[in-house]
Amino acid sequence: MKRLFMATMGLPKAGKTTFGMSAFTSDHLDPDRVVYIDNHNSTAGAEGLPEYNRKSGSGVLEVENVTQIAEYLVEMERKMARTGKRPLDCVILDDITELSALSIAHLTEDGPMNMVKWGQHKIFMSNLYRKVKNVSEHGLFIGRCEWQGSPDEQPDPTSVGDLRTQEMQIILEGSFKNWFIYDVAILAYQYKQVSGSGRAKFYMQLQRTDDVRVENRLWSGDPRKLEAPSFDGLCEVINKQEEE
Repeated sequence: MKRLFMATMGLPKAGKTTFGMSAFTSDHLDPDRVVYIDNHNSTAGAEGLPEYNRKSGSGVLEVENVTQIAEYLVEMERKMARTGKRPLDCVILDDITELSALSIAHLTEDGPMNMVKWGQHKIFMSNLYRKVKNVSEHGLFIGRCEWQGSPDEQPDPTSVGDLRTQEMQIILEGSFKNWFIYDVAILAYQYKQVSGSGRAKFYMQLQRTDDVRVENRLWSGDPRKLEAPSFDGLCEVINKQEEE
């Protein structure tokens, strides 16, 4: 499969973390070369996840600020320089919305945002993204989203199956947002649907490319929606489209 760098967004409890954690059990990835960078406390309480291994740089890496993430990626670049190959199969970053907010919080410690600081924010965020692409074969970026349409028209994700995802936008501040969503190969939206009996089903839906100018280069056809999405399930769709 081609290298996959994607963003998936959704409201809280939409199954985004579960999708990200599925990389550890993927048939396409070596679990000792997968790192889940958790800056949102998303993995707290999850069972079966490997602890962070400093030697391999894999497992669940819990961080509290942007500096820790930057330092980790720099160390992976040094490792790559020593070995001559990428040290990681997959980086999961959860979540990029919070990371963007942390960057802005750091920049506003001495005063409000201005044009210079917005430029610094974009440079910092885009450099982190490029470092992930440099050290890893694949990258999954998890973020939160918000409804951009009329409040009266917002669908209820617990009862509507085919959400109008063109109105759902990933929450990112500044010009980095447009740069980021145009660079990823896939932009997806995740949601939970609850039946009358209370049973929940989780879905991942391809973001509509006619309303959001994203070139979904790896996932562009049917099916446009996956139930119980996983890394391997998405790989199956991508591989099938490559064969066609």
